Amino acid sequence: MHITAHNVYDLHSPVRCERRCYYKLHRHEEVSPGAFEELLFKLGSLHEERYIETIRPFVDVGAVPFDERASLTRHLLQQKESVIYHGYFCTEITVGTHLTRLSGAPDILVREGSSYVVRECKLARTADEKNHVEILLQLQIYGYLLQQATGSPPSRLEVYLGDGSVEAFVYDGGISALAAIEEIVGIASLAKAPYSPPGWSKCQGCVFTRWCWELALKRKEAAIVPGVDQGLARILRNQGVVTADELLSHYTEDTLARLRRPWGARTQKVGTRKARSALLHARALVDNRHIFIRRPSLPQGPNLVMFDLEGIPAYMDELQKIYLWGTKVCGVSPSPFIPALAPVGPDGDELGWEQFLANCEGLFSRYGDISFVHWASYEKTNVKLYIDRYGDRDGIAARVLANLEDLLPVAKASVAIPEPSYSLKCVERQAGFRRTQSEYGGTWAMAKYIEAVETSNDTLREDIIQQILTYNEEDLEATWAVYQWLRALTG
Repeated sequence: MHITAHNVYDLHSPVRCERRCYYKLHRHEEVSPGAFEELLFKLGSLHEERYIETIRPFVDVGAVPFDERASLTRHLLQQKESVIYHGYFCTEITVGTHLTRLSGAPDILVREGSSYVVRECKLARTADEKNHVEILLQLQIYGYLLQQATGSPPSRLEVYLGDGSVEAFVYDGGISALAAIEEIVGIASLAKAPYSPPGWSKCQGCVFTRWCWELALKRKEAAIVPGVDQGLARILRNQGVVTADELLSHYTEDTLARLRRPWGARTQKVGTRKARSALLHARALVDNRHIFIRRPSLPQGPNLVMFDLEGIPAYMDELQKIYLWGTKVCGVSPSPFIPALAPVGPDGDELGWEQFLANCEGLFSRYGDISFVHWASYEKTNVKLYIDRYGDRDGIAARVLANLEDLLPVAKASVAIPEPSYSLKCVERQAGFRRTQSEYGGTWAMAKYIEAVETSNDTLREDIIQQILTYNEEDLEATWAVYQWLRALTG
């Protein structure tokens, strides 16, 4: 059996999934990674390459044939080389009854005194037991491998984070490394893939969707019902309740409300409100129809601004940035699509904000005190962020904030849908909205934007930017379609 230090990522990142780890270990067929996953890999490599250039000179073990790397790494350690880049360890250990080959390739080994610092480069901005435990476990495994190779423990373990800071950790003598390895060996030894509840955010972007998520959708599993969390899904499965139909046949609102499921370090009753919601959504999924709950409290007015942002999170840049502020008035007197696209350059972020304020000033001038309708909390959070970052000329942004109307909680409170999520992508299907692009989504747009910024091909850049603009405009049109659909539900 062959286990690598990277297998802790397969188990824990982006969220814990025993099934994903099993599939990786057993080399199940993977789907091609999406544009976002490829972007993360590219940015991670750039982050690492930029850092290693700051600690020259170094020996790059990754530049030699793979079958020579372990022996070269041992030789360089014996020669007390100052900096070893892409070193490689491989050893055999016994885990339970399994003879296990354990390998790992730490990014950087830096000599310090009589031993070495093990240092990894990661895009993440935090690393602890709650955030990115896989980073800590991978470092501990590398420390254990170093100790096996040299007979001495590492001086310490470090991670160079996405914001340029360095976090240091104490090597625990192999305790957590061996525990993590034992868990992974246990998963690899199973006769079939272990159960891990599927979920909308958990499964998006996973390379094993055809083995898990797609099957869960086809079977209408209880785990994909909105309101059924991961802990509840495990309890239900242990009771033989796997599908939404079985959930409906085994439980009433009262009995489900009294069911206790894991909640942190303890257990907690599901409760009446969550039980009612889960059963209602299970019925919608089983019957493949939406179920009206109550009259939606919708923003009013002859005209409404549809509002949607596209941004880059902080771990991909020095700051969280919005590169596209999209607005479009829908109603009696509609407007064309009005984007504010941040130009490339050191001042682009602020210039994009200023253009957005100018666009909003024009909207208020033409339409009066008009509502800005958006989906989820992203828009509100980032308007506040940019007010703090660059200020609010003439109080325009404050006026936008006062007029924001989030359509997501309205939809959740008003109608149960036969979908695994209340993402706009799912709800718009119920409203009958159809997009023109085969590829789209926030993470797709993010990856395409980075591609546009980095390319030197002007024609390609213009084509990519147009694709992103089309996606953003269709997000606005989808929000308007959902608004009209909700309004029609009231009869």
